[in-house]
Amino acid sequence: PPLFERFPTSKELANANVKDIENCIRSIGLYHNKARNIHALATVLEEKYGGRIPMKKEELMKLPGVGNKTAGVFLLEMGKEPYFPVDTHIKRISTRLGYAKKEMEPLEIEKRLEKIFPKEEWAYLHHAFIYFGRDICKAIHPLCEKCKLGKYCVYLKKHSSTTDR
Repeated sequence: PPLFERFPTSKELANANVKDIENCIRSIGLYHNKARNIHALATVLEEKYGGRIPMKKEELMKLPGVGNKTAGVFLLEMGKEPYFPVDTHIKRISTRLGYAKKEMEPLEIEKRLEKIFPKEEWAYLHHAFIYFGRDICKAIHPLCEKCKLGKYCVYLKKHSSTTDR
């Protein structure tokens, strides 16, 4: 989306009309809510942090629209802190491979994965689980025949007698 071309700084975003922000991000899901959060976040960044983004998870989570996952992903991508934030793909793969139970909340799964895997692997595995979930281990009609993890897969064991995996 052309958001940062039109509004390259938090100051410009804070001064923008929410409708203009919506128009820039219309192609993404929930753009009405996201536009309001982006505007509110930019306003707080300007007023409380002088336009600078805080680099501590606790501070990030005080910003409008920023929860545990968003803060963790931001710090992970910035290379500041190792985290294993859980999105829908990571939750699905963790469940199918037996690392988590279906009813577990993302934060519970995150803590469990952080105990299972070495910290230096979290960033790599975070991305690997996401791409694996998008490309192979899809929510609907996973490509089990292409998967190399079948012998570890709870889902495959449960559904192996059906033709629609």
